[in-house]
Amino acid sequence: MNQTKKSHKQRQSASIQGIGMLLLLTSFAASATDWTSISKAKEYEMLVDMDSYNESDGHPYITTKTIYKKLQKYQKNQIKFTYIENHTTSQFNCISHMYRNTAVSFYDQKSKLVRTEKGNIEFEPTIHDSTNNSLEGLVCQVQRMVGGQ
Repeated sequence: MNQTKKSHKQRQSASIQGIGMLLLLTSFAASATDWTSISKAKEYEMLVDMDSYNESDGHPYITTKTIYKKLQKYQKNQIKFTYIENHTTSQFNCISHMYRNTAVSFYDQKSKLVRTEKGNIEFEPTIHDSTNNSLEGLVCQVQRMVGGQ
């Protein structure tokens, strides 16, 4: 009888541990970002997080990640550092073919956040055959598909 109670408690404990592990894995999978490559060049690769697509004031925005092959040097005023990756949130005016980067985060070789900056307030024209022009095409197409401009 005592053996039966012990066996039941072991199974119950194993079930609780199994459920806990399942919840942990599910929450990890839900928080993982699914990056899709949209541009690959000799010096870098740009990926987009399609789940980050959203709109603010009728202008769509999305987050991209750029991974560089070589360390990049950042220097602005007294601030200097190197980075290998940046994440940029870009917003687009699909009617005027303009964009602005609203935030940029820089990461080192160990994927540690080095610096975050606010982006531009003003929209600027996208340049034909540029990465931002290609990204604008993608984002504005999604906006039209979901019923935007």
